Amino acid sequence: TRTGSPLSGLSCPHASRHAPEHGHKAVRVLIVEDHPLMLSGVRDVVIEVWPQAICEGVADAAAALRALSRENDYTFVCVDLRLPDLDGIELIRQLCARRPSLPVAVLSANEHPLSVQQAIDAGAQGYLFKSLSRDEMLDALRQFTTVGHYLPPALRAVLT
Repeated sequence: TRTGSPLSGLSCPHASRHAPEHGHKAVRVLIVEDHPLMLSGVRDVVIEVWPQAICEGVADAAAALRALSRENDYTFVCVDLRLPDLDGIELIRQLCARRPSLPVAVLSANEHPLSVQQAIDAGAQGYLFKSLSRDEMLDALRQFTTVGHYLPPALRAVLT
């Protein structure tokens, strides 16, 4: 387990979970996103960071939970908060309950600090805004998988 406070003082019950490890193993990412264009864009960014990555995209929480029940080797999960069948915060809770050591990052258009804190409280270790530029998204994913957490700089001061 990591030591210290990986989320810079945030109230995060899951902050001690491991950072995603991807040394010699293939990076496998589950992307839970109901908009095909956004799903494709996230997949492209993941592939840019890890050219050999295996990305599985699903459009709803039920499909995400099914994927998790059959696949044990995900490096991390990326979850949209607005899904057609279940609130993303509840999906994060369920993912974390089923796989406490699996890192979860939120990718959302919702930039409100309360939503970010709710996601962190539910177990997410990262929160990426859909408004990030491509380069910012690349950097955020690298940080998330290297140190095991990510928050946009503008929110770090607000939530600390």
